[in-house]
Amino acid sequence: MTDQHDPDRDNELFLESIVENIPNMIFVKEARELRFVRFNRAGEELLGYRREDLIGRNDQDFFPPEQAAAFTKKDREVLDGGVLVDIAEEPIDTAAGERWLHTMKIPILGADGEPRFLLGISQDITARKRNQEALARQAEELAEANRELEAAQQRLTDREAQLEFLLSHLPGLYWTASEQGEVRSMSGAHAAALPPDPVGQPLDRVLGADALQAHRAVMAGREGTLEFQLADRVFEARVEPLEGGGSAGLALDVTDRRRLAAEQLQVRLQKAQKLEVLGMLAGGIAHDFNNLLVSMLGHASLAMLKLAPNSPARAALQQVESSAERASELTRQLLAYSGKGRFVIEPVVLNGIIEEMATLLRVGISPNVELRTDFTVPLPAVDVDVAQMRQLVMNLITNASDAMEGGEGQIRIASRAVEADSAYLRDAFLEADLPAGTYVVLEVSDTGAGMDPETRARMFDPFFTTKERGHGLGLAAALGIVRGHKGSVRVYSEPGEGTCIQILLPAASGAFAPASSEAPAGGGGAAGRRATVLVVDDEPAVRGFVKAALAHGGLDVVLAEDGVQAVELLQDPALEVDVVLLDMTMPRMDGVETFRAIRGLRPGLPVVLSSGYNQQDATSRFVGKGLAGFLQKPYRTQDLLDCLRGILGG
Repeated sequence: MTDQHDPDRDNELFLESIVENIPNMIFVKEARELRFVRFNRAGEELLGYRREDLIGRNDQDFFPPEQAAAFTKKDREVLDGGVLVDIAEEPIDTAAGERWLHTMKIPILGADGEPRFLLGISQDITARKRNQEALARQAEELAEANRELEAAQQRLTDREAQLEFLLSHLPGLYWTASEQGEVRSMSGAHAAALPPDPVGQPLDRVLGADALQAHRAVMAGREGTLEFQLADRVFEARVEPLEGGGSAGLALDVTDRRRLAAEQLQVRLQKAQKLEVLGMLAGGIAHDFNNLLVSMLGHASLAMLKLAPNSPARAALQQVESSAERASELTRQLLAYSGKGRFVIEPVVLNGIIEEMATLLRVGISPNVELRTDFTVPLPAVDVDVAQMRQLVMNLITNASDAMEGGEGQIRIASRAVEADSAYLRDAFLEADLPAGTYVVLEVSDTGAGMDPETRARMFDPFFTTKERGHGLGLAAALGIVRGHKGSVRVYSEPGEGTCIQILLPAASGAFAPASSEAPAGGGGAAGRRATVLVVDDEPAVRGFVKAALAHGGLDVVLAEDGVQAVELLQDPALEVDVVLLDMTMPRMDGVETFRAIRGLRPGLPVVLSSGYNQQDATSRFVGKGLAGFLQKPYRTQDLLDCLRGILGG
C-alpha cells in the first residue's frame, strides 16, 4: 500500500511556512476596499497588533488620518498601474512608536487581468534609517571641521607649520620619545600645563614614572598604556613604537567622562539607599503594627469564642475582626514593599496567573476600558510565590485602570521571555545588580494620562499617590514583591502617552522548595498536670492576649518580656515547660540568640517561632536546628491553639 501524496498541498504548506517564518512583514489586502485579508507573524510583532484584530479592517482603523491616506493613495497607484512599486523609505506609527519600512507593493491579478489583491512585503529599516541620520549628522560635523581645517591650512603654507598646528590642537597630548626615553617633541591642547622646555628631558621627569615604563614596555615588544594627572585633569594614554625607532604617545583627557560616571554611580547608590531605608522603615512599621493587630484580632477572636451564639455583641466583635483584617492587609503591603512579605516559592508559568487575575478584575474595570491579553507560549517558568504574583498583577492592573480616570482606553497585559544583558538590566527603575540571562517579562500598559518625570521618580514611593482616594501602597508593594523575587522594573511613560510597566523576573533554573519547619515530636504535659507554654515576646499587648487565649484553651502560661528573661527562667530546673512560643525580633537578645540558648539549656524543648515577616526569611537561619513550627502574625485565638496543640499532641 502506497501513501497518498499531494504535491500541491506540500507546496501550499511549504509556502505557508515561508510566509510565517520570514523576518519581513507580509500582508495582503483585497483590491476593492483595501481591507487586510492576510498577515504574518512578523507583521504582528512589528505593528504590535494581533492578526485577528487586523483582518477585515483597513489602514484608517489603525493609523493617523494623514498616514492612512498616504498608504491608501500608494495602494491605489499600485492597483491602477498594475506594476510593482518599491517604496525605499516609509514611516509608520506602530503600537511601539514610529518605525521606518522599506516596502514593495505588488498587484495580484485575477484570470480576467483585473487586480484582485495587493501584496505587500515590508522590511523594518528603523535601525538603518537612524544610523543613516546619525552618519549624516556626523558627516556634517566632519564637513564643518574640514572646512575649519581648510581655512586654517590656507593660512599655513609651510608643511611643518601645518603639522605643528594640527598637533598643538589635539584634545590632549601627543609626544615622541627616543629609544632611551627622552622627549623628542610634545604637542597638544594641554601642553601648556607641562614643565617648561620638556624636549630633551626624560619621560619620567615630564609625565611621571608610568610614562617611562610604558615606553620601555613598547621597546620590548609589549603593550604600553598608562594613566597620569596634570593639574586637576586626568589622562589615559597609549604608547606605540615608531618605525624609525623610539615611541609615540597619545593621551586623552578623561576627567569629564569619569566625573559623569561617578555622578551616575552616586545617583544609583542614593536611589538604592533610599529604597533600602524606605524598606527598613516600612518593615519596622509593619512589625510594630502587626504586634498591635495580634492583640486586637486575638482578643476579638477570644471574645467570640466565649460569647453565646445569640449574643448581640457578636456583630460588633465581627466588625472589629473585619477591621483588623483590613489593617492586616495594609501591613502585608508594607511587608511586601520591604521584601519581607510571606513567600512560598515554587516554579510557575505566569500566563495562568495573569489570565486568572485579568478575568477576576474585568468586572471591576470601567466598561469603557478594554482589557487585552497577549501571552507568549511556551513561556519559561519562574520561581515565585503565587499569592505574591496575584497581588502584583492586581496592583498593576488596578493602577492602569485608575490612570484612565473613568474615560475610555485600553489596558494590555503581555508576557514574553527575553535574553537580557547587564546593560539592559541596569537601564531600569530598579537598578538591581542582576546577572545576565533569560528573564520572563510581565508587561502592563495603558493608554491613560501618563506621567511626567517628577511623578515617575516617585511612583513607587510608599504613601505617594496622585489619586484623591488611595493609600499609595499599591505600586510600592509591587516594587517590594519584585525586589523580593530578585527581579527588576522598567517604566516607560510620558504625559498624554500612557504608561508601560515591565516586570523582569529571572527564569527558573529548577524547582525551589521553601524552607520547611523541622518539628521534633512533641507531647502534652507530664501526667497529672496541664501543659505549660513559655511565651517570649517584648510586646506587652501580645503577651497579654496570648496568656488569655492559652488559659482559655486549658494551657498554663509563663511569660518572658525578652530572650534574656526567658533564659533566666529556663535555668531553674524546677520550672516545667512543654513548648516555647518565641518572638523573632526583640531587644537585648533576638530570636536566633534566644533559640540557641534554649537549645543549650533544654535540647529537646519544642520551640515555635512567631513573626510578622515571611516564613522563608524568618526561618532560614533555623533550618536543620529542629524548629518545631512557625506562626505568622497577626493570628486568631484558634490559630494559636491549633498550632500549639498540634505540637503538644492534642
